[in-house]
Amino acid sequence: MESFQDEIAAALGDPAAPVAADTLAFASVLRTRPALVDDLIQHPHQSRRALARSFVALHRAVLAADWPRMQAQLSADVSARARMAVQRGVAAMLDTLCPPLIRWEYPYLEFAGPPAADYPLNGRGLVLVPSMFLDDVHRQLNERQQPMLFYPARAAADFWRAGGRSTGPDGQLAGSVGPHRAAVLRLLADRPGLGTAEVAAVLRVSPATASAHLARLRRTGLVATVRSARRARHEVTPLGWQLLDTNVE
Repeated sequence: MESFQDEIAAALGDPAAPVAADTLAFASVLRTRPALVDDLIQHPHQSRRALARSFVALHRAVLAADWPRMQAQLSADVSARARMAVQRGVAAMLDTLCPPLIRWEYPYLEFAGPPAADYPLNGRGLVLVPSMFLDDVHRQLNERQQPMLFYPARAAADFWRAGGRSTGPDGQLAGSVGPHRAAVLRLLADRPGLGTAEVAAVLRVSPATASAHLARLRRTGLVATVRSARRARHEVTPLGWQLLDTNVE
């Protein structure tokens, strides 16, 4: 999965002419054409740099703190879709992307949006992209770019309803990993990057007990530990996020 910095660099490196065409296409669906549209067309390089700086500032002010957790949610969604495709078939997985807006009817993936001509992929493939910011589906279908379908990630609505914190009762999760390790997993979901001593202090257990619980979660692939100098920081893995998601009611 590309980083935020990779996406910004790709946007800055896109050729000016196609960007102008995409900008005009975007403007055509707006009721009021903002001045930014004309700036992007008339001064593409200068305007894109200004827009990139704005996105970086917005990311830093609004999203940076939750960005690792959102990426974990997205990775968990991709893992869950891949497993569903293997276990139940690609058609079944496609039918769950965003019902009732998306439906697989061989050989077409049907989209219940504004009427549009069929778009043949001609062997180019279709990249499925989960989003934490959508409640419906968006398409990127043109001859210049890789065809993509953006859809809402499975846990996105719960994530935002909870203000970016994990939700749901511990009872079902405790049955999967035990009550003490469930508490550790929930804590790291709410506060990623805690050290062993911090986990112990919050849960009011000894450092040795916290370390044992973390080691067990790490062995089962639910928690990852990153070491920097003498400090170890713990975070929920995509598999851990999937378990948390499964146990949210």
